[in-house]
Amino acid sequence: MFHPVASADTSPLEVKSVTASADDGNVPDVQLSDDGSSWKTVLARKISSGGTLGQQNHDFADASARYVRIVGHGNTVNDWTSITETDLKGADGGGDEGGGGCSCAYPADVLDLTNWYIGLPVGKEESPTNVYQPELATYANDPWFTAADDCAAVRFRAPVNGVTTSGSKYPRSELREMTDSGETKASWSSTSGTHTMVIDQAITDLPEETPNVVAGQIHDASDDVSVFRLEGRKLYVTDGDESHHKLVTSDYELGTRFQAKFVVGDGKVKAYYNGELQTTLSKEFSGAYFKAGAYTQANCDNSRPCSDDNYGQVKIYGLKVTHGDGEGDGDDGGSGGVDARADERSSSTVTRAPLSATDVGADAV
Repeated sequence: MFHPVASADTSPLEVKSVTASADDGNVPDVQLSDDGSSWKTVLARKISSGGTLGQQNHDFADASARYVRIVGHGNTVNDWTSITETDLKGADGGGDEGGGGCSCAYPADVLDLTNWYIGLPVGKEESPTNVYQPELATYANDPWFTAADDCAAVRFRAPVNGVTTSGSKYPRSELREMTDSGETKASWSSTSGTHTMVIDQAITDLPEETPNVVAGQIHDASDDVSVFRLEGRKLYVTDGDESHHKLVTSDYELGTRFQAKFVVGDGKVKAYYNGELQTTLSKEFSGAYFKAGAYTQANCDNSRPCSDDNYGQVKIYGLKVTHGDGEGDGDDGGSGGVDARADERSSSTVTRAPLSATDVGADAV
């Protein structure tokens, strides 16, 4: 069920944002409609912080609507959607300078990048450009690292002719986990505490001839531990150098959103795809950290043309990392899936009472 924010005999109202109080890092869509039948998603799978029951504001470009609904896709712990209170706010002319577009000049306007730095496929050979906080908060590098046009995701692109690090022969546009608001490189152990990364993402482009891209990984002090790796249409979870350890799907379609999740603790690595456990690896390692973005597994030696137009690309819609002190702090269960089939599973719709002013409070249904 849903309720109108404007009656049938009045003009649609301009809506600019939703504030909601929720727990456990909910992953909702906000959708608008003029007729209650055809819906437009204006905010997609926006992960809440999960750290407060206070209301959090989720802004989007000003848009007119008669109806508003919130569609839940579980949270970063399980398939439940829990929203205790929601407000709708009328338009304030926000968005781009034209007063109707999106307001995301930088990737940090879309994702919380407080505890990350970005490694780019540009710079000097074996010394690519890295951008750290606080510069990262107002940094973009089109087309390698930029907000998507609809402000729903961040685009990571790495061409086959890109600059590489001294320890790799492949280019990347990839975030590296940090701590202390970006001051210190993250370094944790698989045998102490519980460490979780959830990525809501879509792999959109693959390089020619060698169509391989890594999209999300765990790294230890010396090498990658496990990654999500796409080769053509086959998506794998790796185990160290065993690149085909677990076939997740043999029919991945470019552009399909999915949730990749790693949970590390008690000497084990658990990998989930759309909430379903794919594999459990027994591994003890230290100096560990998470990475997210596009790590193209091709270069000019095995992929033509050798140009900026031949690349791997990933769009990230949501990214969340948590660390717990004790065993079991990171839930073994996966979050609800967020691919194109998510609405067919355990989604829930939260509806709103009529909106008659620019700021109206309403209890969640």
